[in-house]
Amino acid sequence: DQIRAERDRIRQVAAEVVELAANDHAEREEIRRSLQVQLGDLEASFDEQIVVLADADFALTARITTLEASSNDLSASIQQVEQARIDGDNALASLVAAVAVGTAQQFDHVARWYFDTTVDGWTGAPNAPSASAGFLIPGAGSSVLSPSGLAASGDTYAQVRARIRRVGSPTWLGQLWWADAGQGWDAGRRDTLAEPTFSSEDIAELTWTPGWTGNIDAIRLDLADGADASNYYEIDWVAIGRPSPGASSAELLTEQQARISADSALASSIIALEADLTDAEGAITGNANAIDALEVRVTDTEAGLEAAALSISALEATVNDEETGLAAIAGIVESLTVEVGLLSDGSQYSYAEAIRNLQTSVRGVALEALNASARDENERAAVRDYVAGATQTLNTRVDATDQQVAINVEAITALDAAVLDAQGDIIANASALDALTLTVIDQGTAIDVNAAAITSLEVSIKGLDDALDTKASAGALDALTIRVTDNEDGLSALATSVTALNAELSSIEDDLETRALASALDELVAQVETLDDGSLASFAAAIRNLETVVRGVALEGLNANARDENERAVVRDYVAGVSQTLTSRIDATDGQVSINVAAITELTAQVLDANGNILSNTNALSALSVEVVDQGASIDALSSAITALEATVGSLDDELDTKASASALSALTARVTVAEGEIDTISSAVTALEAGVEDLESDLATKASASAVTSLTARVTATEDEIDVLSVAVTSLEASLEDLEDEVGTKASASAVQALTTRVTAAEGEIDTLASAVTSLGASIEDLEDDLGTKASVAALNALTVRVTDNEAGISANASAITQLTADLSDLDDELATRASASALNALSVEVSEIDGELSALASSISALESTVDDATAGTTFKMETVAGPGGYARIGMMARYAGGYGYKEAGLFIDVSSDWNTPSRVGVHADQFVIATGSGLETPFFVDGGQVFMDWARIANVSIGFGEITGALQSDNYAEVAGLPVAGFKLDRETGQIKGKEVISREILELGAATDFQSQTYNAWYPGEDYSPGWENLLVIELGPTALGDMWTIVAGGDVRLWQYTDNTDPEAPRFWLREGLLRLVRQTQPVGSAVWGPERQIVSFAIPTDSAWSDRNASEVLGGVYNNVRYALQISTRTTGDATPPSLPSNHRNLFLS
Repeated sequence: DQIRAERDRIRQVAAEVVELAANDHAEREEIRRSLQVQLGDLEASFDEQIVVLADADFALTARITTLEASSNDLSASIQQVEQARIDGDNALASLVAAVAVGTAQQFDHVARWYFDTTVDGWTGAPNAPSASAGFLIPGAGSSVLSPSGLAASGDTYAQVRARIRRVGSPTWLGQLWWADAGQGWDAGRRDTLAEPTFSSEDIAELTWTPGWTGNIDAIRLDLADGADASNYYEIDWVAIGRPSPGASSAELLTEQQARISADSALASSIIALEADLTDAEGAITGNANAIDALEVRVTDTEAGLEAAALSISALEATVNDEETGLAAIAGIVESLTVEVGLLSDGSQYSYAEAIRNLQTSVRGVALEALNASARDENERAAVRDYVAGATQTLNTRVDATDQQVAINVEAITALDAAVLDAQGDIIANASALDALTLTVIDQGTAIDVNAAAITSLEVSIKGLDDALDTKASAGALDALTIRVTDNEDGLSALATSVTALNAELSSIEDDLETRALASALDELVAQVETLDDGSLASFAAAIRNLETVVRGVALEGLNANARDENERAVVRDYVAGVSQTLTSRIDATDGQVSINVAAITELTAQVLDANGNILSNTNALSALSVEVVDQGASIDALSSAITALEATVGSLDDELDTKASASALSALTARVTVAEGEIDTISSAVTALEAGVEDLESDLATKASASAVTSLTARVTATEDEIDVLSVAVTSLEASLEDLEDEVGTKASASAVQALTTRVTAAEGEIDTLASAVTSLGASIEDLEDDLGTKASVAALNALTVRVTDNEAGISANASAITQLTADLSDLDDELATRASASALNALSVEVSEIDGELSALASSISALESTVDDATAGTTFKMETVAGPGGYARIGMMARYAGGYGYKEAGLFIDVSSDWNTPSRVGVHADQFVIATGSGLETPFFVDGGQVFMDWARIANVSIGFGEITGALQSDNYAEVAGLPVAGFKLDRETGQIKGKEVISREILELGAATDFQSQTYNAWYPGEDYSPGWENLLVIELGPTALGDMWTIVAGGDVRLWQYTDNTDPEAPRFWLREGLLRLVRQTQPVGSAVWGPERQIVSFAIPTDSAWSDRNASEVLGGVYNNVRYALQISTRTTGDATPPSLPSNHRNLFLS
């Protein structure tokens, strides 16, 4: 490819020079020489063209020389292009030359078709072909047929050749058919060619050697299997003939160039050699290529100054035997690069690289030459390809900046080999990789050094037995790393080693795949460091992990009856693994030294069915650790051992789904602490056991489980002044059973916990002893029917505690006993969820003491009961307490409480008797009502409710009332009304707030939210600044006669008003909003005595309701005198709302109005 590219470069340079010579220029001179002779089929020619050009900023001198000699069979040529050019700031000098010799022909044809403009007489079946751009395009899904009457001798012309191009993604068929005159297309006269290798342009050349004899009248080509308009093979040319005597060619290409510009200088030299040879039969071809390229370059850009040199050498040789399909290829590429740079930011770099790549392959080797039985299913010789390659890369780089200098060195070697079958599938593969790296980073105050070595090996092979698809692979990885760092934080050194191994074997027989896998990982780490604060650390770890897997084991090999419902062999997977981790660490600082050592081992084994479900699982874990901390004045030592076991097995019976599991945990801990004046020792042991069974049949599902936990702790603490001894034992038991039938689901569980504690503490002048015992029991049952779900549970707790303390102040002894019972019932119906519970608590405690010569005794008893159904709860508490001694007393308290969905109510009685003779004894009652009943209890002379005393009737000789409240009306015994107007006496009406007397109504009040007798005025829009003249509605009215008025009077009116807003959301898609505004005013009317006609209303004052939503006080008054008949005062309101309709309701926007 490189040689062809160089040949194209010569043509391009020559064409460019010719084009420049043809253009107009300010100055131009040209010399052209040409010689040519011919004798028969021999021809020789010479051509030379020299051009010199000049423009304002352009100058060119170019010479093109061509020497050619040819005959019918041979050709030789020399072509050379030289040029010297200046273009602005750029200068170029180049020399390109090509020397070539070769044969003129290598195939003797009896018939040939090029399809340059037409189909050349070819036809198609069932669809006709077409010709386009020199290619024959077959019809959709059709064969192409040559013209008949070829009269070609099959004994003489034994080959058919063609050049094709692939379009889209057609399916290859590659069939050649032939027939004599009068014969049809018979499968006995057909040859099939394997799919060729296509170039990057989808071009391939085909050669059929069908072994035909006799007269060939016509041929037919079926290249694609089911081609369509987008996927087909088009034909460039087709020929019938025979190979000519051996053809060969040789070429030598050279290019030399020197170029400079304002910011770069470049020099390069390229030499390319190529030789081709075809044997006399045309079946075996050989090719050899060589290229050698040198380039030096200096570039000055804004980024900086860079200099580089490059050398590339490539060799390739190939041999192809078209008859046998045998091909051999060998190639080598070597690349050398050096580069240095001084960048604009002051940094520098230096880089060198060497790459060498070797590739060899042999393709189409017929194995029958090695093994006579190596034939495929069609009795053809089995062929294989062999490929081998090696690559080595070396590079060094140094980067220097103001902040740091970095050095990188790398050496990588890669080897690979492969064996492939005729379809390109890999039969065997082997690869090896070796990588060495070094890195040094110097930052002045810190240096970091790294070195690494990695080796990787991998092999795989595919089984050769067609009946048993087998594959085996193995891999190994070894990685070593060391690192040393020195910086402001301190000095550290690290070394690691990782080794990984894996192997895999798989086979497929009768659609059953069996795989075996094994892997091993070994990792070692060692690290030491010293920090700037003077502390030291040392760490080491070793991790090892092993895993083995066997998948797809057919159990019929173990048990002939092990088959599934489809009579296929039952298969299972088996997995086993072990992991071990060892660590040790020492940390030393000014204040302490700590040591930590740990060992953890984990084992796993699993059995899985074909769907990945775990049939059996077993795990084991063992963890050992020790820790020592030395702080000079104190030492702390701790050791622990933890063992955990777990096993699970599922049912192997398809008709019975059963699962059983068990687990065990053991934890041992010991700790000793020695500090100044104190020694502390503690040891503990915890054991936990658990087991469970699940039996899930189709008609009955049962699950049972049980667990037990035992914890033992012992601790002794000794100080200079005190010794403390503690021991604790806790035992926990739990069991459960589930029975899940289709009709009824039942679950039962029970648990028990017992804790025992003893403690003795001895200090200077004091001894304290404590003992306690706590027992807890619990049980529950669930019955989950389809229509009703019920759960019942009960629990009991009993706690006993005794304690005696003797110290300098005195001696004391106390004991307590607590008993608690609970019961719960849940009833979860689809329509209603009900719950009932009950609980009882009884607590007793006693204490006697002698403190500073004084004796005291205390006893208390508490009893509490509570019952709950749904949201209703009833509870009672009864407490008695006695204290004998200073500040003694005797008390009894009892309380009853009932709570429901609307709140709660309670009542209580309290009795208190103090030892203080100056304090009276008391009985307290807490209740909504305190009632004293007489006789049978049907009559209640009085009761207390809400802090008030209620009596049906009372006879009181003398009474003093600070404040009185009237629930009805207070009036004189001569009060009378006619037509609603008072005519005699007086009346204080609580309901209306009026004080009525003859011809006088003194006051009227409307409360917040009370109904009024007016309607709001509604307007369709809001009109700011317009006259406000809606209709008025009376709120309060006073009518007074001349006698009540006298000669002068004062009228006062007012109340609270506010703006009102309302939003109607009855229609969510079109909610309505109203804002109400309004006016209040006070008016007066007069009426002559004896007349029924009132005069016009005269406005005394008006004021607007405020524009905010807060309540505001508004009031007005009038002082008037004179002689009138009857006078009427009215407090009126007028409102209006925004919106397009009257709202459904309008709450009041006034309150506490008065007119007096």
